[in-house]
Amino acid sequence: MDKVLTDIRGAVASRLLQQFWLCEGLSASDLTRLARLASFRSMARGEVVIDYGGSVHDVYCVLGGMVKLLVNTGQRNEKIIELVSAGETFGEALLFLGRPSPTRAVAIDDGRLLVLPGRVLTDMLDSSPGLAVRWLRRVSQRVGGLLAELKADAGQSAAQRIVRWLVAKVGAQAGETRIRLDISKANLAASLNTTPESFSRVLKHLRHEGLVRVEGREIVVPNPARLRYLQPCVFCSKPGPENEIETPDERSEWERLVALRSECDVPHWFGQCACSDAMPHWCGGVSPWRDAA
Repeated sequence: MDKVLTDIRGAVASRLLQQFWLCEGLSASDLTRLARLASFRSMARGEVVIDYGGSVHDVYCVLGGMVKLLVNTGQRNEKIIELVSAGETFGEALLFLGRPSPTRAVAIDDGRLLVLPGRVLTDMLDSSPGLAVRWLRRVSQRVGGLLAELKADAGQSAAQRIVRWLVAKVGAQAGETRIRLDISKANLAASLNTTPESFSRVLKHLRHEGLVRVEGREIVVPNPARLRYLQPCVFCSKPGPENEIETPDERSEWERLVALRSECDVPHWFGQCACSDAMPHWCGGVSPWRDAA
């Protein structure tokens, strides 16, 4: 009977594992081995899965619920550096850190985890250089993304951070898009390094301008293109002179993509960007919203 239950649990775990990036490239035998040794774990809202200073020996796959990753910023303050939802993982970078965890992982709501033993993953990476390179690439991309977020947070207002988050959620969608809010306003605001009050003020202004609607637990973006124009990064990421793309009217690509201030129909409410004075500064308007923090 125990063997039957183990086989069933392994088959279920194997099917669930296929949705996670860390199993890409695994052979069928390795996937089966990993699934048989994996374990299921429930988590309650507020439960600490990984604590500061703890040893991390496993990798966690989120099957349901959401987990927030925190760092201590001093004076008993914590900052949310990442929100991990269903279909995503955490703990893989800490597994190879070789020292106590500098982060804390806390369940935002009730959920379920699939726990993968680190020793098995380490053995697989040791025996497959190709798999190790894929892991290194994905972990590096994740760390690089977190560093980019921290850099942007340091140089942008709360309004800019909120718009950046909305645009990231919308992605490449062209038509009306709905963003489901699966966490509390307090946790969402904290992840954007702002307060719930500031989040509400910025959202109210976006509603007033017709850029979003709020319907229950959803934020509706009627026209994602208009929302994207509020991002200063289009200007600040312009190519250097050696990389400029010449067009028939002798303008570079970034000049073709954006409108001059006099031609732009989006509100100029979020303050100065980091562009040079030669840029078409339709994003350089001054309003009380730029000081939202």
